[in-house]
Formats: sequence, C-alpha cells, structure tokens
Amino acid sequence: MKNKLLFLLFLLTASGAIAQTLENTYSLSADESTLTNHRLSSTETAYAHWNAKAKTLSVYNTAHALIKTIVAAIPDTFSVASDVSRKLFNNNDSIEFIVGYARALYIINEDGSVKFQEGVPNNKSTLYYQMLSTDLGTKLMIGHKDYDTASKTTAYSYKIYDLEGDLVLGKKEADLKGAKRNGYPNPSMSYIVIPNQGTQSVLSIYSMNGQLIDELKITGDYTYNTTALRFGMYIYNLNGEYAGKFVKE
Repeated sequence: MKNKLLFLLFLLTASGAIAQTLENTYSLSADESTLTNHRLSSTETAYAHWNAKAKTLSVYNTAHALIKTIVAAIPDTFSVASDVSRKLFNNNDSIEFIVGYARALYIINEDGSVKFQEGVPNNKSTLYYQMLSTDLGTKLMIGHKDYDTASKTTAYSYKIYDLEGDLVLGKKEADLKGAKRNGYPNPSMSYIVIPNQGTQSVLSIYSMNGQLIDELKITGDYTYNTTALRFGMYIYNLNGEYAGKFVKE
C-alpha cells in the first residue's frame, strides 16, 4: 500500500510539472560569437550574433525573425560586438552597436558606417570601455593605458562621453554595468578584484569568442588571478548574468 501511495504521489507531481518549449535554435559558425540578448529600446529586446570574419552583425526580434544584418566598414577584425541598441548612440530608430577592444573601439551605424572611433598611439598601449548609468543618463567611459615610447612611461586616463541618444539603462543593467560592479585594476596584469556584494555566486570567465575559460564559486569580493590568461579582453559573469569585462595585458 505504501509503495502504491508513493507511486501515485510521483504521478501527481510529474503531471504538474511545467513543460519547457523550444522556441528556436540558432546554429552559429566558428567565426560567429555566442548569441547575446540586448535592450534595443525601453520596450524592445533582441538577440544578436557577430561574425568576426565577415564583420557582420545579425539582429533578431524576440520572435526570432531577422531584423537586420549590418556589415561594419572597419579595417580591423574583432571577435565580439556589444551594446546593440536604438537611441543610445543615435537619436533615431536605427540600430547601432560597439565593436572593438584593447587597440581600437568603433560605434557602428545601421548602414555599417563608423559613427565614432577611438584608438591607441602604439601597440604597447591599450583601451577598454564601460557603459555607465548615471542620474544624467547613460554615459560611455573609455579608459586608456598609454605607453610613451620615448620616455618609457605609462599614463592612465579616463574619458566620459555624453551620448546622443536618450535610451536609459534599466535598474538591472545599471546594477550589472554600473560602477559598483566594475572589476579593478583594469587593465589587469596579474589579478582583478571582482565585486560581489557579499553573496555566494558562481563566477564564470569567458574569452571574447564565448569560450569558457574558468568557473568557480566565490563569496563576497573576490581577487581573481589573471597571470595565466593570454593578452586580450575577457568577460565575467556572476550566476550566469553579465557582470563586466576586463583587459589582460
């Protein structure tokens, strides 16, 4: 009798389970970055993936229909595109996005033209960027570590750009991309401190082509050893959600 009751309980529990429905499958080539989700506007989100070899960004709506394929008119090859949006870098409804890291940064218009670009003076200098949510709107911060070949000295500088568009990051984006979640020092030579607000989390480190480099459980702010990482930019997630990026030099 006891076994029958247990079996009946199992059937009732199983019948009450919520089914997971497959909406779509995106098949990406080796040249394409991982599929990412973006806030295009205050009422619209989208999926996107970047083809580094072809320098093309494909953007899909939440029904998985292709909205736009953008061919970026840039001379360099970069492994990832980010911050796909409308009305963030422009004041119209066209799509724009950022591509680049370490040596150069480009803001690309929907027609593929370059709206903005910034580079470094030599191959011993680096840059990185961060989107900041402030009480005056969303800002673009570009950090420079510039090496002077004549004096053999290094100078650090940070530029804050007011953006043309009026898209404001929501609270979630502000928490994830704002200054309280920024890792430091950035660029990193041997370590980076990952702010974690005192909670137990899973820290995941990814290369810019989406490869999982490392994953571990952390509690509170965590000092991550970067000495084994190759030169370049990396993304780190906390509990599966984007938390920031850093440059290893």
